[in-house]
Amino acid sequence: MVDTGLHARGCTRRQAVDFTLSHTLLSEVDADVEVDRYVEWPGQALSYMMGRLEIQRLRAGAERALGAALPMTVLAEVVENWVTSRGSSAG
Repeated sequence: MVDTGLHARGCTRRQAVDFTLSHTLLSEVDADVEVDRYVEWPGQALSYMMGRLEIQRLRAGAERALGAALPMTVLAEVVENWVTSRGSSAG
């Protein structure tokens, strides 16, 4: 909301800080820092959200096909093993 509000909807910096304060548990200082990051890097928050939504979509599809998701510690081991096996076959 803050990123698109600032860059596409004419939201002021103060409005963005106030919105952040009213919708998070951030302190005023931390809200200022977050809003400044959005001001300086347009689309950054949106790109993170798009990535998050894509990961969630892929995970939901995998869970439908394969059952419950692996715990993060087990997933890390599976990925590391997969990378190791792929690295040994790359030439």
